[in-house]
Amino acid sequence: MRGKFDSDLAASVFTEDREGARERTLRYLDRMRTRLGDQVLLSTELDVLPDGRPVFPEDLLPHLDLIVGAVHALAACRHGESEDAIRREWQAQNRALIAVGAHIIAHPFRYLIQRRFPVTEDDVHWIVAEARASGVALELNSHYVIRNLDDLMIRACLAEGVPIAIGTDAHRWTEIADFTYHAEVLSDHGLRTQEERADRLYVAQVARRIEGAPGAGNRRDERSRTHVANATSRP
Repeated sequence: MRGKFDSDLAASVFTEDREGARERTLRYLDRMRTRLGDQVLLSTELDVLPDGRPVFPEDLLPHLDLIVGAVHALAACRHGESEDAIRREWQAQNRALIAVGAHIIAHPFRYLIQRRFPVTEDDVHWIVAEARASGVALELNSHYVIRNLDDLMIRACLAEGVPIAIGTDAHRWTEIADFTYHAEVLSDHGLRTQEERADRLYVAQVARRIEGAPGAGNRRDERSRTHVANATSRP
């Protein structure tokens, strides 16, 4: 399935029963909101296709509290194209994710690093500048650690006022709610207490908004959010 996202078969990832799927999704969201209230944000981790279309039905995105955008596939990479072509597609996908309403860009460099693409300091400053211009947060992710790039990104985020989202992105039980890495990185950058982190982390900003607006319902247009899995935890 993953390979179809960056191929000519991309359209086949969508089901033919779109209306039925839409209604089932809306019923599920309503059911979860009734059960969980405002303390858990309903979210999706969103990819876009090579033409910029989101893989999640676009008309349903406004029904979510949080959209976490992430690059998981680049056709230019799979096809062995030049570094310039890969970089252009990576930038285009991130801009497309922001354009459809992503509040957080998750693990900004993971896909590139896993394919041994030479991510530069300019790439880090590019994504930070895009996040700042759009009011989007960038994720410090502990599932696949890239300490040198994380340090560059956190330093630039702090300098430019870009919110930092903390995410374990847990792929195994041992990673759930383990914020050891985040605490270490934040402390190394001078954020050692909750008070020091309060204005820098999405999670603290979201907590304040939820406490100040109980029953607010859909909070998609508020740009202070954290990864849904970490909404009640801090490193």
